[in-house]
Amino acid sequence: MRTASPATAPDGGLRTTGWPVFVRLVLSTLVLALLYLALCWYAGRSIPPGTEVAGVSVGGLTQEQAAARVADQLTQVRRTPVRVSWPGGLKRVEPAVLGLSVDAPASVAGLAEFTLDPRRVWDRLTQATHRPGGVVLDTATADAVLAAWAREIDRAPVQAAIVFSGGTVQATAPQEGRTLDVPATREALVASWPGDGDVPAVLRVVAPAVPPVRYQEALDTVATPAVAGPLTVRSGGASAVLPPEVFAPALRMQTQGDTLVLQVDTAQFLAAARQVMPNVEAAPVDASVRIPAGQAPTPAVQPAVPGWRVQTAGVDRGGPVVRLSLIHISEPTRRT
Repeated sequence: MRTASPATAPDGGLRTTGWPVFVRLVLSTLVLALLYLALCWYAGRSIPPGTEVAGVSVGGLTQEQAAARVADQLTQVRRTPVRVSWPGGLKRVEPAVLGLSVDAPASVAGLAEFTLDPRRVWDRLTQATHRPGGVVLDTATADAVLAAWAREIDRAPVQAAIVFSGGTVQATAPQEGRTLDVPATREALVASWPGDGDVPAVLRVVAPAVPPVRYQEALDTVATPAVAGPLTVRSGGASAVLPPEVFAPALRMQTQGDTLVLQVDTAQFLAAARQVMPNVEAAPVDASVRIPAGQAPTPAVQPAVPGWRVQTAGVDRGGPVVRLSLIHISEPTRRT
């Protein structure tokens, strides 16, 4: 009887076919796949230890258990007033009044689910998660409440004003206004609650038309010097002095762009000038001929006399005294 001897390779070793190697490779791959599936199942069967949702510890629980715990623990949170503050004001309201609520199932979604993603599997095995909670906001409810608050919070800016009263300057400095930014405040509520019950309202600054720097410049360099001393009024060769309390009502500081400029009411100023210069205007006198009584009358000619009337007025402000010159002329209708 002959017995078969195993085939030998050229180097003296046993010769093997390719099928056993392939089978071992497939089996090894299947084993590794099964081990990975088991690891994925283990990582997804419960929430990793140390995990918190909205401050509630849910580590080691299933998603259903975690959702129940979050819903139970947040019952008190839902009743705890939210404090919305701003400079000079504070509101305390229950979250439901603002349309705030927590969706417990959505808050724990994905914390303990089967997944083949190696990154998520690794995170579940090595890292604890801290979630703020699935906050649900009823936008219409929140906007209605915030809009009502805005009527209390909003403040129009104080515009710069400079007036001349009794020969002195009375000034109102500009101040910024504010308005409640409803969309941004709504977002702050969602971002802060329920982890933080203190939410600063988001305010937008409303700037006055004339900034404080320009207001102060106009006050120091224009308005104050304008009434710092008397005005000299010239009419032809004559002149008179107007004290500030007389001409100040004719002055105005008006807003132009982002600054204040001095304006003079010419008619009102001339009325003030006439108080100290009654003859600032004079009617013209026409030429005339007069024959006196007598033996040999000699005609007497009365030449025409020009009159004066105000045609325009110009302001030349230099230093602390504003000097106003009147330019006027009126001609007679009949000359010699």
